Amino acid sequence: MSDQADIQKTLQSWADLQKNLWDRWLENLEQGQGASPEALWKNGLEHWKESVQKTLDCQVESLRAWARNLEENESTPAEIRGWARDGVAMVENWVDAERKLWDQWFELMGSARGTAGNPMQVTGEQWRQFGEKMLEMQSSLTNAWLQSFPAGGGKK
Repeated sequence: MSDQADIQKTLQSWADLQKNLWDRWLENLEQGQGASPEALWKNGLEHWKESVQKTLDCQVESLRAWARNLEENESTPAEIRGWARDGVAMVENWVDAERKLWDQWFELMGSARGTAGNPMQVTGEQWRQFGEKMLEMQSSLTNAWLQSFPAGGGKK
């Protein structure tokens, strides 16, 4: 497959993902009439999580396709091929860390109990706890990403 075709396929996948998310949100709203706020919250988070996971998959797959095209092109210098492989490995590590961050975020949001049973109305204390947890997760993400760099800052 050509670079152009891979790019078009990736962009189409992303656009399809966004349309699917929008359609599912609208479907969720229509089906949710009369549903409890908790059920709407849970259903919305599930759809959102699925969309995030598919978007992350799309990011990695598009870079893999690009690197594969470089590998298959005999005129690509070996050094560039190596950089592409290193770049893919770094992005895979980054996306893996992003997945963990998002999983924790969705777990955190799924645990919201809110006031009077409405998860959309969280207390000030809950927001403080959410903020602290997000800072911890962001720190973990940054550390995981920094560890994906070759020792010595990539110098050989």
